[in-house]
Amino acid sequence: MRYCEYCGAQQDDDALFCTQCGQRLSPLDIPPDEEAGSFSTDVEEFMQAEVGLPRQEEGHVTTPSVNAQAIADESAPLSLDKEIIVEDNSDARPETPWMKQNMRWLIPVCIVTIGALLGVGAYFFFLNKGNEPLNIEKPQWTKYIVAADEGVPVHKEASISSPLLMVQVENTIESMELYDEFCWGDESLKRGFTREEYHLLTNKVLPVLEEVDDWYRVQVDNFNGDVVEGYISKERAIEITPTPITIEVLEKINAENEWRYYYLVKNGKYKNLCIVSEFNEYEGASEINLSFGMLSGGFLYFPAYKDIIMENNNSQEVQFVERNGFPQLLYGPEHLHNSTYGIFDPQYLTNELIAEILGKIGSDTLKNGKVVCYFPEIPYNQLQEYTYQNDKDLGKRDAANSPDEGEVHITGYNIMSRDNEDYLVALLSSGGYEETNVTYPSYGSVGLVILDYGDYDGDGEMEAVIQENDNGTSGCEPPFVVYYDKATKQYRPTERFGKWDKVYTIKKDGETMLYQRYGIREDFYTFKGNKLQLTGTESHSAGSVLKRFTKEGLFPDNRCEETASAKYDIDDNSFPDTFIFYHGCAHPHQWGAYMSLESIAREFDDPANCSEIYASDSFSILSVTTQGMHDILVGESYLFRWNGFKYEEWVWNGSEITMKE
Repeated sequence: MRYCEYCGAQQDDDALFCTQCGQRLSPLDIPPDEEAGSFSTDVEEFMQAEVGLPRQEEGHVTTPSVNAQAIADESAPLSLDKEIIVEDNSDARPETPWMKQNMRWLIPVCIVTIGALLGVGAYFFFLNKGNEPLNIEKPQWTKYIVAADEGVPVHKEASISSPLLMVQVENTIESMELYDEFCWGDESLKRGFTREEYHLLTNKVLPVLEEVDDWYRVQVDNFNGDVVEGYISKERAIEITPTPITIEVLEKINAENEWRYYYLVKNGKYKNLCIVSEFNEYEGASEINLSFGMLSGGFLYFPAYKDIIMENNNSQEVQFVERNGFPQLLYGPEHLHNSTYGIFDPQYLTNELIAEILGKIGSDTLKNGKVVCYFPEIPYNQLQEYTYQNDKDLGKRDAANSPDEGEVHITGYNIMSRDNEDYLVALLSSGGYEETNVTYPSYGSVGLVILDYGDYDGDGEMEAVIQENDNGTSGCEPPFVVYYDKATKQYRPTERFGKWDKVYTIKKDGETMLYQRYGIREDFYTFKGNKLQLTGTESHSAGSVLKRFTKEGLFPDNRCEETASAKYDIDDNSFPDTFIFYHGCAHPHQWGAYMSLESIAREFDDPANCSEIYASDSFSILSVTTQGMHDILVGESYLFRWNGFKYEEWVWNGSEITMKE
């Protein structure tokens, strides 16, 4: 056994390194006879036999002397005649290098150190880079330009003689909403529209798709979401570089306006997620919109997500629900960032809520959306938005946005024939398209819906029944007929139908009849001489009237926020029951025209549930009873019957009165 000369630990005789401290061990002292060994004896005998080397004496080594002349003459024999005396330094060993001595522990330490440095570097890299929680595909353009002066035209091709970009505008009058869209100067003009040349404003920044000689190919869009590609001469444009959007920039933008709030998630799983809470107002109706985007590389990207319905319902907690297929966010006054405009504060969204929302509003592709750039030198329009669509060519005008042969246009609505199946494409106020098999446009946007179309008066021109609809933000008006006036060459609307219900058509005595069915009543109309005329009404009997309550009788002063009561024995138990009515001035009460039946307090039973009964100007108690309670007629048309728990509506289905589905 042997011991380490560094730490004193016991070691095996053949050990090269200390098992305790890792130091290299010195060789053991070996007796001379063992040190020579058979190997050295064999070598010595070989040298004597082959080259005549004399046997070594102890302490000396005999080495051959080389004859230089013999080397010069290859044929000369090699001379071994000179003896050189060399000292025996067998006890002196060369010192082992430090790195070689410490290799056992040095390699693991180096590996751990390199791994730690790589980990720290990766941490700071991703800390500065941030997350990209939406993983969107970004637009390809990298250059932007602005018009050098007023009136810069946009050409269809990279040539001064190519057609110019135009804007065609509806020339309709009265109640119809004006709509405009892009077209080229060589395209045929839609009937019912006029056109004018499109010119760039000096504060409108355009993205450059490519450079073709002395031209920029650019993307141009308008407020309706119409997007087109065109060419602008380099002589009429100035290149401009956007300033990166940072948290400081967003804070500056937030400080300059109260109707839009940019909230940036600064850390955690959704770092760099940008949530925009915005107040919008359109034709007197207002709403709060919530958008989800991402800050990346100094730009904001917003994919084409579904709209979220925002509702301040005094909720104590922020809740995300789905109603009738529409995602909806419920919140209360304490969740507001700005009480003046009712702006929701996104800081109240937890990671769990964000994950749930993104899972519900995501589209089939995240390639489409808008990108927001920051140009501080552009007055009044520092944040510029651009639509991008990486899954199809922009500006390639197809059948959806260019006139088709045989197309019939009705005030911004196209009746088109595709695959031998006629259907309607409605142009919404946002500039999108909606087929008629979708009952209403995107929730929260004001638009017009085509209920029916045909040649109602047999003059060879197509008419359509149109209804204005805003999905509840401020109510909807009854529909009307749009027709083409050959004398003025304009599209015009008729007077409205009596109710806002759906319009049906039937053939009677060879002519088209339009009718509305609501409750237990039907109204019949004809369209002749460009006029909508009521020709008859049919109300299906549901019993005689025993008692009638009217708004004029209960609220003679027509003041808002009033309640009134009246007595009648609704359950025929000889004890009068109390009817509670409410008169308000909000939309459900048609701004003071109607009242509502809140409840019926019965003498010996729970109050009757009247929550489904409509507001009206009159309520009638009928002679017919259902499950021990008299039926109620609301106005002249809507019948409600007791089901044992509440009053529910019954309607005429064309052949009989049945419970409404």
